[in-house]
Parts: sequence; structure tokens; C-alpha cells
Amino acid sequence: MHALSAESLQTWAILLSTGVDPFRTIIVQQSRVPELTELMWILGTATTLPSLTGLSQFKDKSKSLKAVSVGLATYPLLQAADVLEPIRGTYHQLLSDESTLWEILENGGKRARQIVTKTLEDVKTIVGFR
Repeated sequence: MHALSAESLQTWAILLSTGVDPFRTIIVQQSRVPELTELMWILGTATTLPSLTGLSQFKDKSKSLKAVSVGLATYPLLQAADVLEPIRGTYHQLLSDESTLWEILENGGKRARQIVTKTLEDVKTIVGFR
């Protein structure tokens, strides 16, 4: 934990030295925001593995690897959670490939709607509203 804190401070110092304005910039240490992991998990349950491995970002980066980790496939989910996360919900985050984010959100949204619709129909039937 001590090494992580030192690295975080060093990263912050580097950002300041490059001219980042601390009064106009929000820096969030993702490991201190459990909601990011929770939101990533929720997005992951509504996203299929083929949709993640089909993203251009995954294809480009996995070409040069002998073994591809799950983290490479799921990283776009973390990016999406990071953008949706409430602390910065009104701010725009720049991503290297913003189309990847929107593709995940669109696919995840469609899948989530399907899951919710089916679940609610099942609940209505069980409870007797149908």
C-alpha cells in the first residue's frame, strides 16, 4: 500500500510539472472509488465476451501478445464505468478511442434492457400480475 501511495504522489507531481492546473482538474484514484468496480461489474454482466473481443482496441493490442489476459478484454468496461461514474458525470473524459466506449455502452444498454424486460416479465408471471 505504501508503494502505491508513493507512485500516486509521483504521478501527481509529474502531472503538475507538465502544466496540469490542479484547480481545474479532477484526479481520481480509481482504487479509492469502489463504485467504479461495481459499475464495471454491472456493465460486464450486460456485455458479451465476443462483443469485447470484437472491439478494434482489443484486436489491435492482442495481435502482439502470445497470451491475452482477461484484463485486456474487460478494460473497455472500466473505461465506460469511469466515464459514467457519478463524481465526473458532468465532465468529459478524453479517451484514445472514444468509439469503443460508445459501442460498449450501446451494446450493454441493449443487452441490459433485454435482461430487465425478461426479468420483469418473469416476476409479473410469478407474482400473478399476468
